[in-house]
Amino acid sequence: MSSYGITCLPIDLLGEEQLDLLNDDTYDHLLRLCFAGIVRLAHGSPPCKEYSRLKLRPGGPPAAPAIRSPDHMNGMPGNTASQQARVHSSQKLLYRCVCLLRAAFCSGAHVSLEQPTNAMSWLEPFVQDMLSEIQASLVNIPACSVGQDIAKSWLFACSYSEFRFLASTCSHAGGHQSVAGARDEHGNFLSQRTAEYPSQLAEKFSDKAVHLFSSARPAYPVAPCSLKFALASVPKKPRSSTPTAAQDGGGIYSLPDWSLGPRYQSDSLRDLRKEWQSWLLQNRIPLRLQQHVAEASNTPLFTEEETEWLRSSFKRFSDAHSPCQDWNFSVTEGQPYCLSALERLSTLLGIHSYLDDKLRFTGCPPGMGISPGSTLLSARHKPLKSKEDLALVPVSTKRMWLRVTDPTSSKRRLSESSRETLAFFAHLSSRDWRPRPLRPPPTSSVESAADAFGKGNDCGVGGWLLIPSGRLLWFAHRYTVKDFLDLGLPMQPDANLDISSYETLAQCFVLLAFWKAHGSGRLALTLPALSDNSGAESVCNKLYTSKVPLNLFVRKLSMWSSITGVTLDCSHIAGEKNDDADLLSRWDGSAELPAKFLAANRIELSLSEFWQLRFQVTLFPADTFLKWQLPSADSLGPTNRGSNKRK
Repeated sequence: MSSYGITCLPIDLLGEEQLDLLNDDTYDHLLRLCFAGIVRLAHGSPPCKEYSRLKLRPGGPPAAPAIRSPDHMNGMPGNTASQQARVHSSQKLLYRCVCLLRAAFCSGAHVSLEQPTNAMSWLEPFVQDMLSEIQASLVNIPACSVGQDIAKSWLFACSYSEFRFLASTCSHAGGHQSVAGARDEHGNFLSQRTAEYPSQLAEKFSDKAVHLFSSARPAYPVAPCSLKFALASVPKKPRSSTPTAAQDGGGIYSLPDWSLGPRYQSDSLRDLRKEWQSWLLQNRIPLRLQQHVAEASNTPLFTEEETEWLRSSFKRFSDAHSPCQDWNFSVTEGQPYCLSALERLSTLLGIHSYLDDKLRFTGCPPGMGISPGSTLLSARHKPLKSKEDLALVPVSTKRMWLRVTDPTSSKRRLSESSRETLAFFAHLSSRDWRPRPLRPPPTSSVESAADAFGKGNDCGVGGWLLIPSGRLLWFAHRYTVKDFLDLGLPMQPDANLDISSYETLAQCFVLLAFWKAHGSGRLALTLPALSDNSGAESVCNKLYTSKVPLNLFVRKLSMWSSITGVTLDCSHIAGEKNDDADLLSRWDGSAELPAKFLAANRIELSLSEFWQLRFQVTLFPADTFLKWQLPSADSLGPTNRGSNKRK
């Protein structure tokens, strides 16, 4: 890769810089680098020695017994302490490598992971999860296809589908020399000599990977960079940039920036916030924090005295709401916050703001299924007659049970659509750690617009994308209403009556065309888009509507945005100025188009592939012999089934 003018950072304990993934500081620095969005391709090939199946063969060397097996991935039952330590070390190294690849992938990079074709490392659950997440192309490369006459093959799990053209099959009937279990005169396994990639393999890999990088790179070889140099390349947020919030209250109303108080909610924390703001400024905490980050300091920002003052302030504030004094300020291992204290504060303040003077709920508290209009009778078995009685309820970190009267329903029923939506989130939450960058995705310099038309039984979508190089990409597809009815969608016979749904589909296809034009993978970008339909513009930005069938199209857009990392930033364009997209949406496939719409630049999109969204891992060549099962193909989220009642 360096010979193509691409700057590479080698991560190897045996390399010049001796970077050790098992070192926590090194790993943290690499995670930050992968999340920064400046990595274009990340490749991992952790040592496979402890995951090799060679030691499982009958008659294996007693001096080097197997320490794991497919049935005992976390270690053989009879392992000694030192053998189990090797199990943990090899697993931790593989896990951290996979975490770095997933962090890079979620931040817009393409990734690849290489291991021997039938190594036990492919059986690790976190590896299987990564294969599903990146919808990996598994590319098998036998050694004979890259100039080596030995019985060996490499398997690359790639997010960049172009690597599939490296796949090959051994056609030598006589086979090749086996290095399995063979040792040299010094007693070392001959297989260790094949750990380095053959030059032909490295060249073929680089020939495909180079298309991921800018053509403006140097025309001469460049030396590998150091980790320090790479970290210095991480872009810093300008002071003039507006703040970006990452909001996730886990079902509870939350606001990342609470300096101005909550929006659309009662300001229950006003007194505490004012006291803390004054104290933070008096002690120059913002300046100390800036210096703390610049120095990458590992020491606590606050002194013990300052921490104690904040806790006492916290307690003084709580006295006005509850008589309990059993605050738990402990920090659970693996967590950076006093979660128990924060949960108690949330419970303490959350219900009060949703009740009127007669203890009737004026709204539904986040994370609860209480209907507006219900009346609160008791909390923690304490009868309540007024809002003042809430101060008598002991609040702790345990779950609080409320007794309410709900005149609207005797039971809760979930629709089929709701159950499928919950199944979608259950699927996502059942996966292994999914890193997400807090850095907001940058805005792409690509220009795009789309349009749709509907008339009677006919409809169509069309759009274009102008990339910075000046290349104009476009798509155009015609359909009938029956095409959508066959997918189970409750469309009306006159397509014009569902024009907002078809306009939203056109925007979905803009996103999909942009993704395909960039080699698939995960892009982590914001794509500016134009629409002349206010309904489509609104739902593409909000990603929510309850109107059927428009909500079904928005649901698919949300899922594709989750997979690709592309967020649409949809703006309005007057219909008369959206003439190119309008022309493409009405194109019948045979009429002459303007010369700028070249046939070679047309992107073909499939309605069925767009709608029947699946996680699928593909093997190349398809008949490659594997001793392990590929991850099952999963449907991502709800199907088309849902309410057929139009709203």
